[in-house]
Amino acid sequence: MIVCHCRIVRDTEILDVAAVGVPTLGAICRSTGAGTVCGGCVPAVRSLLQRFREDTCEPVGARLTLEHALTPQFARLASVQSALEDSHAAA
Repeated sequence: MIVCHCRIVRDTEILDVAAVGVPTLGAICRSTGAGTVCGGCVPAVRSLLQRFREDTCEPVGARLTLEHALTPQFARLASVQSALEDSHAAA
């Protein structure tokens, strides 16, 4: 389900970022881009984070690294790079 329509961020992306140890609502928003345009989705992101914490029965985020925080962006960049390479190869 799309949680942030401004940045097209799905609930699964938010939960994936929480699962790798991103500790706070603000850090999740910065990492995924959710809530950074109009802010309308922040309550939904907060709710997802709270449910994640309750489901895992453990605190989120003792070991945050920059690589973990940026994993979704790395995946997007790899996807864009692959598409560009494919289009150049076809040309």
